Amino acid sequence: MTRVGLTLAALLLSVASVRADVITVAWDANPPSGLGGYRVGLGTTSGVYTTIVDVGNVTTTTLTVASGAQYYLAVLAYNTTGEVSGYSAEVIADQTVPPVPLPSPWTAQDLGAPTLAGSSTFNAGVFTVSGAGVDIWGTSDQFQFVSQPLTGDGEIVAKVESLGPPTHPYAKAGVMIREDLTPGAPNALMYVSAGQGLLFAQRTTRGGATSSVTVPGVAPFWVRVVRNGATVTAFSSPTGSAWTLLGTATIPMAASAQVGLAVVSLVPATATTGVFSNVSVTAAGVLVPPLPPTSVEPRTFP
Repeated sequence: MTRVGLTLAALLLSVASVRADVITVAWDANPPSGLGGYRVGLGTTSGVYTTIVDVGNVTTTTLTVASGAQYYLAVLAYNTTGEVSGYSAEVIADQTVPPVPLPSPWTAQDLGAPTLAGSSTFNAGVFTVSGAGVDIWGTSDQFQFVSQPLTGDGEIVAKVESLGPPTHPYAKAGVMIREDLTPGAPNALMYVSAGQGLLFAQRTTRGGATSSVTVPGVAPFWVRVVRNGATVTAFSSPTGSAWTLLGTATIPMAASAQVGLAVVSLVPATATTGVFSNVSVTAAGVLVPPLPPTSVEPRTFP
């Protein structure tokens, strides 16, 4: 009987990802006669191969997999009488999608030092924002904020595609304009909650109380906040075209403010994730007091 001979540690030569859902694996040819072929073991746990693929007597193959995971692979050989070797040394193919840096001028930060740090990524026009924190409420906030500077009048629009897991009925994801990145800054937030509908929340003074207006609605939903001088207005829409006014507040803020995407779980040790698409920020320019007219002189009118 002919037995299969293998140099297990040297069997696998290479593993390469052609694209996010394909793994190409190659190995050394097995020299003894009587070789029947090879089987490739594939799994997402080291040493546990839940998928076994018989590739025949070849030394390379391409496997289609689901992207977003790390895979472990090994190869065994079998002879024409059915005897098999042990598995070769294992290799790893990382098919996880690397995070894409936030596009400039966006930056991500936790405000108010949540117990669990948040995180934010951007891919193909979509922001994925995960935040823990106590709340965006009361006199001080604690949440994950993806923001950019806004000088003068302007607005932010976004579609909240989803929010989950539902850590708390008032877990929230929405768009915000706030004076600065301190926890007690004046701000306006138009958001989708996990279980309490759509809300327009506002803190009109630094370190002051927060109040809100609520209407029915669940994600996916469009939200919008507009600043015009000290007047801040909030809108919502199921389509992104027909906007419903939720409220208006007078919130004096410095001309240079921050605008962005806010997510909070209301559970300090557990994050929730808001997914935002169609995000746009439109700035109208610097708020400059009007100048008095010049060349004023008395005139005689007929």
